[in-house]
Amino acid sequence: MTHLPSRLLCAALLSLALTGGLSAGFAQTAASQQSQMRRCLPVTPIAAERWRGEYFGNRDFSGDPLMVRDEGAADLNFAWGLSSPSAECGVPSDNFSVRWTRTIAVIAGLYRFTATGDDGFRLLLDGQTVIEEWREQFNQTKSVELNLSAGKHLIVLEYFERYGSATLKFNWENAPCLVKVAGDRWRGEYFANDKLSGAPTLVRDDGNAFLKFDKWGLRSPNESCLKATDNFSVRWTRTTTFPQGFYRFRFTADDGVRLFIDKQLKFEAWRDQNTAHTVDLELKAGNHTVVVEYFEHLGSALLEFNWELHPCLTNVAPDHWRGEYFESNDLTGNASVIRDEGQKDLELSFARNFTGRTNTQCLTREAFTARFTRKVTFAAGTYKFTLISAPRTRLLLDGEKLLDQWQSKGTQPAMIEVAVTAGNHQLVVEYGKDAGDGAVGLSWEPVVRALPVKRK
Repeated sequence: MTHLPSRLLCAALLSLALTGGLSAGFAQTAASQQSQMRRCLPVTPIAAERWRGEYFGNRDFSGDPLMVRDEGAADLNFAWGLSSPSAECGVPSDNFSVRWTRTIAVIAGLYRFTATGDDGFRLLLDGQTVIEEWREQFNQTKSVELNLSAGKHLIVLEYFERYGSATLKFNWENAPCLVKVAGDRWRGEYFANDKLSGAPTLVRDDGNAFLKFDKWGLRSPNESCLKATDNFSVRWTRTTTFPQGFYRFRFTADDGVRLFIDKQLKFEAWRDQNTAHTVDLELKAGNHTVVVEYFEHLGSALLEFNWELHPCLTNVAPDHWRGEYFESNDLTGNASVIRDEGQKDLELSFARNFTGRTNTQCLTREAFTARFTRKVTFAAGTYKFTLISAPRTRLLLDGEKLLDQWQSKGTQPAMIEVAVTAGNHQLVVEYGKDAGDGAVGLSWEPVVRALPVKRK
């Protein structure tokens, strides 16, 4: 049997009733359904530049829409709450979906599209999904900034309501305060709040030099696009190439600041302040994405940020001794010096005025502690390790303490024989130097046992 669409079926029934083919009761019912269809379906086509809203009695747009209507040409703003979008058209108050379609004509430029929904929504521009929030949620807001070419573009906004309160808002705007920024330059996103929340009111290219904003004072960073002089926040993002090495990152901030490298939080001072900070980080060679986040609370605003190869921290070859020098008495805190101590046996002496680096004051105290670490490949066998210390030293093999002269302050070599399996092992020498001169050394050799002589 061929099934007619509901609107055609109602029209046929009404025609039969009017010509005497059906009873008056059927005629009245058919006329009522025809009247309802006129209310729930457009009588005339909806212009392409106006919103065409299609309402479905399910969450997946299946079947024919229960209602199709002209939603006008303004921004979409629906706060249905617990009610149905149209009870008379049979649209339920829960478990429904809507598809809005419209063509817009624009001049070339950057545009921001913003949607807020309870529950899920997604936005397609010229057939490409540009926002996807297709899940149950409470009043989630999502924005996207897109460069559009001059001419016509098709917008499709899809929405579903699961249960509870129903809301959908959508708008777009040409964005003179938003610019596209190349990835290797600072993208500055400025927010009219101190929490980096919502969409930025200003996006600008802040160059490719270090950040230095020391002239804001009591003024806004951009009075045309950001009215706030207090309680604003900024996120700067840039991808740049680093040679492998240790870097010192410096901040001066009034107020809060934090640093991310490749999405990992590396430093945070998220509080009211006017303070300088440094953080030392080791980076592998290649591209890294640097993100600086900042907020201004009250009073004067200031942010400066830069970095340099660390003068006191250097790369160490994987199979060399890595020397880490601390100004504490117990190897705690950040190392003031990291340097490559070579591949041979550890044999170091320190003068009274040792500073860790030639022509650089990396260590400021005569007394310091140090940790020397190296990966060594051993053949299976027994080895004699000789530790020379003046005054305090410890020796560890794969984390196990073999010799401990930390308390004795001995000056005589300490020796131990240890059975070592074949393969890579980690040697660690910990050393403590008092005021004055000092020295530390470690050597090892296989133990060769003499075979007994057989008598005839």
